[in-house]
Amino acid sequence: MYLVKRRQELDMSMNETSRVVDMDFHHYRRIEQGNIDQVGFLLFCRIAHALGFGLDEILEQELIYQQERNGSN
Repeated sequence: MYLVKRRQELDMSMNETSRVVDMDFHHYRRIEQGNIDQVGFLLFCRIAHALGFGLDEILEQELIYQQERNGSN
């Protein structure tokens, strides 16, 4: 998933990322693993900021991920 790839490019652990985003580690892990389909807009923004994504970039990555997950283009 694109969140994992970006986090690893930044050499950040999941624990560190969850602290920067100011959320529970287990909740962040479930988001990163794709086990939570929807998050609130503010949380989405905080994750984008922590991982250095612009909102347009993270939205594009999320759309690609959802298309791949659903088996469509």
